[in-house]
Amino acid sequence: MQNNRVYRIPTSEIKDITDLVSNQQTSLLPATSSILTNDSFTVEYLQDGKSSITEDPEKYVLCMVVQGSALIDGADLWLDISSGSLLCSSGGLYLKEWTDDFSCFVIHIKKDFLEEVLAFVPSIQDTIDSKFDQPFVFFVAENVQKPIIRLFADIYEEFYSGKFLRTSMLKVLLVELVLKVVRATQLTPAEVEVEHTTSRKELLVKDFQQRVDKHFMTVRRVNQYASMLFVSAKYLSESVKEVLGVTALQIIHDRLSKEAEYWLSQTTLSVKEIAFKLNFDNSSHFSRFFKRFAGINPGQFQRRVQVAALR
Repeated sequence: MQNNRVYRIPTSEIKDITDLVSNQQTSLLPATSSILTNDSFTVEYLQDGKSSITEDPEKYVLCMVVQGSALIDGADLWLDISSGSLLCSSGGLYLKEWTDDFSCFVIHIKKDFLEEVLAFVPSIQDTIDSKFDQPFVFFVAENVQKPIIRLFADIYEEFYSGKFLRTSMLKVLLVELVLKVVRATQLTPAEVEVEHTTSRKELLVKDFQQRVDKHFMTVRRVNQYASMLFVSAKYLSESVKEVLGVTALQIIHDRLSKEAEYWLSQTTLSVKEIAFKLNFDNSSHFSRFFKRFAGINPGQFQRRVQVAALR
């Protein structure tokens, strides 16, 4: 995480969430601090998306999104986070995609350090373990968003302040934050809306379908789409088959055949003109392609549509 851009946000300049977002441009600071030994606790304010959330499996992560949205690559899941989202997890999370205005606070806590800090409230240990065991995204209710973001900002400010009793103050603030998070997230991960934990393959297939819809006129091969999506053609094909029950090539051809049906039924263009418009080498190639899907050649399809329109 050496390339993170981390912004110090003076507490005095933050009055509410709007101010917190608009005052992101003060001095650049390093991504780590020697305040606490053994790197047991660090806090960052990420704004550019060019970072992992955390690579350390021995650390818990608390991430609060201030504005914008992003996709988090979390091993077997892709997590959709947006303004007001609170992410609890441990290790191995990476930012996959993000909006231009995306920003978030991220706190990294070693597990043994958190246990030490919360030693006086052992009753919530099981709750904490369940929250961090698997990536867990929770949308914080509006009436408690500001206090929680305020706490993240206070912790961030204190972390880099250099003030007397800094470490003690951080522990106090961390306890307050964790207790508020536990109180705000009294839902089990299973009760969180499914849209927040879409599987990697489902998101890949959705992205593939969107790209087919955009590029089908010129891009007809599975390996070309795989290159766009930075996966192998084999993995893309397997994912499409698993999620949709059809092959990736069928998705491409189905979209192309629907476009052909539109031009044959809604225009007066000839079969040859439509073949050219759809980027086929010649009308014979187009006719063979169309017949595989419609069972009849394009000319016959066109005549049936014309006859039906006269009835």
